[in-house]
Amino acid sequence: MNKREALWLHGRIAMGVLALVLVGSVPLATGCGSHTAGQHEQETQASEGNAEKQSEATQDDSALDSASRAEGDAALNVWADECLDRRGDATVYALAELTGGQLEALLLQQDYAWNERNQIWLKQDGSAAVVVLDEKGTPLSSEEVAQLKAGATESKVSYRLVTSGYSSAKKAFEGLASKVLTCIDMEQTESGMVGVLVGPSQHRVLATVSKENNVYVVTVMGEDAIAEGLFDVLAKRELGRTLDDVFLALAGRSLQEQSVPAV
Repeated sequence: MNKREALWLHGRIAMGVLALVLVGSVPLATGCGSHTAGQHEQETQASEGNAEKQSEATQDDSALDSASRAEGDAALNVWADECLDRRGDATVYALAELTGGQLEALLLQQDYAWNERNQIWLKQDGSAAVVVLDEKGTPLSSEEVAQLKAGATESKVSYRLVTSGYSSAKKAFEGLASKVLTCIDMEQTESGMVGVLVGPSQHRVLATVSKENNVYVVTVMGEDAIAEGLFDVLAKRELGRTLDDVFLALAGRSLQEQSVPAV
């Protein structure tokens, strides 16, 4: 795959993820006190009828109850430092090494709230979001996320971090991935970053970073998910069923099995 094809591929993946988070959804904040068109639309929708508001409130309460129950999967406020970046946002470590119940408990404690309409965990200030997709690219419900094993071992889902808290793909990769996990190999591309990382579980994960609409999208999945073809679903083309093949397709070179320092 040449650089032009790799750039196109990164764009397709990023656009697919942002369609879930940004189009018709709660937009991520790009500045303090910003009032976006998306927010105005939400305010308008919120005033359209008491019945709709009551229905959504009931759904949100149900998701909150599910997340609250998930706190039983981990000691309150006791997390590995690698679970969070310096802003208190969830990292690739959290996605890869925590179970679904632990991840939701962490997000709840870090000021994320479940958005039932769009099936995502969204930080209250709008600066970050977490979404989990099934093998068809459909977002999982909060209840479904709570049932997941550690992300690095899951074969039927992939994970997304969306953030407006970094100034470049390189810095986003550093803050959310290579500083918190052992980076086996990485490559900076024209459209972002791609890397292979491993945590305490010793399960390798693929992480890519792409930029779209002033936010960075970090896509994360384990080797079993790649073997099931989940990355092909995102890319809308066949790139191979191994982590090495996907890294080759995105980076334009073979994976080098050696730990590398942070970006």
